[in-house]
Amino acid sequence: MELRQNHTLMCDVIGIVDDDPSKVGFVLDGKRVMGTGKALEALVQKHAIKRVLIAIPTATGPQMVRILKLATEAKVEYKMVRVWESLSRARNWASRSERLP
Repeated sequence: MELRQNHTLMCDVIGIVDDDPSKVGFVLDGKRVMGTGKALEALVQKHAIKRVLIAIPTATGPQMVRILKLATEAKVEYKMVRVWESLSRARNWASRSERLP
């Protein structure tokens, strides 16, 4: 996972947020998909998250506005990073992940 290899980000990734509800519960490279963007505020509070890394290279302008609004409403610092591009382009996402109970 590029986040673990990029020491300049200086963060401990605790999980992933994805707007596709069918991915919630999956684990990718040891990180669980914890919820959707709508759950961001609750996740920030529950896990005392200080910073959200936004890594969505294919997001459109309106999608980014919505995502940044969710981060702002959650009162969390955010940083846009260019990672996981291969993940966003992968056709076999589910084959590289597993759902946990």
